[in-house]
Amino acid sequence: AQSVEQQTWELQSSGVTASLRGLSVVDSNTAWSSGSGGTVIKTVDGGKNWKDVSVAGAGDLDFRDIHAFDSRTAVILSAGQPARVYRTEDGGASWHLQFEHPDEKSFFDALSFFDDQHGIAMSDPVDNRVLLIETLDGGKTWAELPAQRRPLKQRGEAGFAASGTNMRVVGDSVFIALGGAEKDQAETSSRIVFSNDRAKAWQ
Repeated sequence: AQSVEQQTWELQSSGVTASLRGLSVVDSNTAWSSGSGGTVIKTVDGGKNWKDVSVAGAGDLDFRDIHAFDSRTAVILSAGQPARVYRTEDGGASWHLQFEHPDEKSFFDALSFFDDQHGIAMSDPVDNRVLLIETLDGGKTWAELPAQRRPLKQRGEAGFAASGTNMRVVGDSVFIALGGAEKDQAETSSRIVFSNDRAKAWQ
Protein backbone atom coordinates (compact mmCIF):
# COMPACT_ATOMS: atom_id res chain seq x y z
CA ALA A 1 0.00 0.00 0.00
CA GLN A 2 1.19 3.50 -0.81
CA SER A 3 2.08 5.49 2.30
CA VAL A 4 0.45 8.84 2.80
CA GLU A 5 2.46 11.54 4.52
CA GLN A 6 0.74 12.61 7.72
CA GLN A 7 -0.31 16.27 7.79
CA THR A 8 0.31 18.02 11.08
CA TRP A 9 -0.69 21.36 12.55
CA GLU A 10 1.51 23.51 14.75
CA LEU A 11 -0.12 26.05 17.07
CA GLN A 12 1.02 29.61 16.35
CA SER A 13 0.72 32.60 18.68
CA SER A 14 -1.07 35.59 17.17
CA GLY A 15 0.09 37.88 19.96
CA VAL A 16 -3.44 39.30 20.39
CA THR A 17 -6.52 38.29 22.37
CA ALA A 18 -9.08 39.57 19.83
CA SER A 19 -11.70 37.45 18.12
CA LEU A 20 -10.21 37.26 14.62
CA ARG A 21 -12.82 37.38 11.83
CA GLY A 22 -11.25 38.48 8.54
CA LEU A 23 -8.47 36.72 6.63
CA SER A 24 -6.67 37.64 3.40
CA VAL A 25 -3.88 35.44 2.08
CA VAL A 26 -1.59 37.16 -0.45
CA ASP A 27 0.86 34.33 -1.08
CA SER A 28 2.69 31.52 0.74
CA ASN A 29 4.45 34.06 2.98
CA THR A 30 2.09 36.99 3.45
CA ALA A 31 -1.32 36.96 5.12
CA TRP A 32 -3.38 39.49 7.06
CA SER A 33 -6.15 38.95 9.63
CA SER A 34 -8.60 41.35 11.28
CA GLY A 35 -11.07 41.22 14.12
CA SER A 36 -12.60 42.72 17.21
CA GLY A 37 -11.14 45.59 19.20
CA GLY A 38 -9.80 47.31 16.10
CA THR A 39 -7.33 44.46 15.65
CA VAL A 40 -5.24 43.73 12.55
CA ILE A 41 -2.29 41.32 12.44
CA LYS A 42 -0.07 40.15 9.59
CA THR A 43 2.61 37.60 8.81
CA VAL A 44 5.33 37.80 6.17
CA ASP A 45 6.97 34.45 6.97
CA GLY A 46 4.18 32.00 6.27
CA GLY A 47 2.57 32.25 9.70
CA LYS A 48 5.59 31.60 11.89
CA ASN A 49 5.41 35.12 13.34
CA TRP A 50 2.54 37.61 13.48
CA LYS A 51 2.86 41.36 13.92
CA ASP A 52 0.18 43.49 15.57
CA VAL A 53 -0.63 46.34 13.16
CA SER A 54 -3.95 47.34 14.72
CA VAL A 55 -5.70 50.63 13.96
CA ALA A 56 -4.93 53.32 16.53
CA GLY A 57 -8.04 54.67 18.25
CA ALA A 58 -10.33 52.01 16.77
CA GLY A 59 -10.72 49.81 19.83
CA ASP A 60 -14.53 49.85 19.55
CA LEU A 61 -14.58 48.60 15.95
CA ASP A 62 -14.99 45.04 14.74
CA PHE A 63 -13.14 44.50 11.46
CA ARG A 64 -15.08 41.58 9.96
CA ASP A 65 -13.31 41.56 6.58
CA ILE A 66 -9.95 42.49 5.09
CA HIS A 67 -8.45 42.51 1.60
CA ALA A 68 -4.67 42.64 1.23
CA PHE A 69 -2.87 43.43 -2.03
CA ASP A 70 0.65 42.71 -0.74
CA SER A 71 2.71 43.03 2.45
CA ARG A 72 2.25 46.82 2.53
CA THR A 73 -1.23 47.56 1.21
CA ALA A 74 -4.56 46.39 2.67
CA VAL A 75 -8.15 47.55 3.12
CA ILE A 76 -10.32 46.71 6.16
CA LEU A 77 -14.08 46.95 6.75
CA SER A 78 -15.86 47.37 10.08
CA ALA A 79 -19.24 45.83 10.87
CA GLY A 80 -21.77 47.69 13.00
CA GLN A 81 -21.41 51.34 13.86
CA PRO A 82 -19.58 53.37 12.85
CA ALA A 83 -19.44 51.66 9.43
CA ARG A 84 -15.94 52.43 8.19
CA VAL A 85 -13.32 51.48 5.62
CA TYR A 86 -9.60 52.01 6.39
CA ARG A 87 -6.57 51.57 4.15
CA THR A 88 -2.82 51.24 4.73
CA GLU A 89 0.09 51.57 2.32
CA ASP A 90 2.90 51.13 4.83
CA GLY A 91 2.27 47.64 6.11
CA GLY A 92 -0.13 48.74 8.83
CA ALA A 93 2.15 51.29 10.50
CA SER A 94 -0.57 53.85 9.77
CA TRP A 95 -4.20 53.46 8.73
CA HIS A 96 -6.29 56.09 6.98
CA LEU A 97 -10.07 56.41 7.17
CA GLN A 98 -11.31 56.28 3.56
CA PHE A 99 -15.07 56.01 4.03
CA GLU A 100 -17.76 56.17 6.72
CA HIS A 101 -21.39 55.43 5.92
CA PRO A 102 -23.76 57.94 7.53
CA ASP A 103 -26.82 55.67 7.92
CA GLU A 104 -27.02 54.00 11.33
CA LYS A 105 -28.97 51.12 9.77
CA SER A 106 -25.95 50.06 7.73
CA PHE A 107 -24.10 46.92 8.84
CA PHE A 108 -21.31 45.90 6.49
CA ASP A 109 -20.64 42.20 6.07
CA ALA A 110 -18.13 41.69 3.29
CA LEU A 111 -15.48 43.26 1.08
CA SER A 112 -14.07 41.92 -2.21
CA PHE A 113 -12.03 43.14 -5.18
CA PHE A 114 -12.41 42.34 -8.89
CA ASP A 115 -8.84 43.57 -9.53
CA ASP A 116 -6.33 45.88 -7.86
CA GLN A 117 -8.54 48.94 -8.46
CA HIS A 118 -12.23 47.90 -8.50
CA GLY A 119 -13.68 46.67 -5.22
CA ILE A 120 -17.12 46.24 -3.71
CA ALA A 121 -18.46 46.04 -0.15
CA MET A 122 -21.93 45.01 0.98
CA SER A 123 -24.10 45.78 3.97
CA ASP A 124 -27.37 44.41 5.25
CA PRO A 125 -30.28 46.01 3.37
CA VAL A 126 -31.13 49.65 3.99
CA ASP A 127 -34.43 51.04 2.69
CA ASN A 128 -35.38 47.64 1.19
CA ARG A 129 -32.24 47.22 -0.93
CA VAL A 130 -28.90 45.56 -0.26
CA LEU A 131 -26.48 48.39 0.48
CA LEU A 132 -23.44 48.33 -1.82
CA ILE A 133 -20.45 50.65 -2.04
CA GLU A 134 -17.67 50.49 -4.61
CA THR A 135 -14.17 51.79 -5.18
CA LEU A 136 -12.48 52.37 -8.53
CA ASP A 137 -9.07 53.36 -7.12
CA GLY A 138 -7.96 50.48 -4.93
CA GLY A 139 -9.94 51.49 -1.86
CA LYS A 140 -8.88 55.13 -1.61
CA THR A 141 -12.38 56.46 -2.30
CA TRP A 142 -15.77 54.77 -2.00
CA ALA A 143 -19.27 55.65 -3.23
CA GLU A 144 -22.68 54.11 -2.62
CA LEU A 145 -24.16 52.50 -5.71
CA PRO A 146 -27.43 54.05 -6.94
CA ALA A 147 -30.63 52.24 -5.96
CA GLN A 148 -31.18 50.72 -9.41
CA ARG A 149 -27.84 48.90 -9.11
CA ARG A 150 -28.67 47.33 -5.74
CA PRO A 151 -30.79 44.16 -5.28
CA LEU A 152 -34.22 44.46 -3.69
CA LYS A 153 -34.47 42.52 -0.45
CA GLN A 154 -37.12 40.02 0.55
CA ARG A 155 -38.89 40.35 3.88
CA GLY A 156 -36.66 39.44 6.81
CA GLU A 157 -33.61 39.13 4.62
CA ALA A 158 -30.11 40.22 5.61
CA GLY A 159 -26.50 39.29 5.03
CA PHE A 160 -24.21 37.32 7.28
CA ALA A 161 -21.14 38.87 8.88
CA ALA A 162 -19.32 35.60 8.28
CA SER A 163 -15.76 36.82 7.83
CA GLY A 164 -16.64 38.21 4.41
CA THR A 165 -17.55 34.80 3.04
CA ASN A 166 -21.16 35.61 2.16
CA MET A 167 -19.94 37.60 -0.86
CA ARG A 168 -17.69 36.09 -3.51
CA VAL A 169 -16.12 37.70 -6.57
CA VAL A 170 -15.17 35.44 -9.50
CA GLY A 171 -13.89 37.27 -12.58
CA ASP A 172 -16.49 39.94 -13.36
CA SER A 173 -19.19 38.13 -11.36
CA VAL A 174 -20.21 38.74 -7.77
CA PHE A 175 -22.39 36.43 -5.67
CA ILE A 176 -24.11 37.44 -2.40
CA ALA A 177 -25.78 34.99 0.01
CA LEU A 178 -28.80 36.38 1.86
CA GLY A 179 -31.31 34.97 4.31
CA GLY A 180 -33.21 35.27 7.55
CA ALA A 181 -36.70 36.02 8.80
CA GLU A 182 -38.62 38.47 10.93
CA LYS A 183 -40.12 37.21 14.21
CA ASP A 184 -43.59 36.62 12.76
CA GLN A 185 -42.43 34.83 9.60
CA ALA A 186 -43.15 31.10 9.42
CA GLU A 187 -40.47 30.46 6.81
CA THR A 188 -37.02 31.94 6.44
CA SER A 189 -35.70 33.44 3.25
CA SER A 190 -32.62 31.86 1.71
CA ARG A 191 -31.23 32.87 -1.66
CA ILE A 192 -28.20 33.96 -3.65
CA VAL A 193 -28.26 37.07 -5.82
CA PHE A 194 -25.58 37.47 -8.46
CA SER A 195 -24.30 39.85 -11.08
CA ASN A 196 -22.19 38.96 -14.11
CA ASP A 197 -21.23 42.57 -14.91
CA ARG A 198 -19.56 43.96 -11.78
CA ALA A 199 -22.79 44.88 -9.99
CA LYS A 200 -24.55 46.71 -12.83
CA ALA A 201 -27.49 44.27 -12.92
CA TRP A 202 -28.61 41.46 -10.58
CA GLN A 203 -30.41 38.14 -10.85
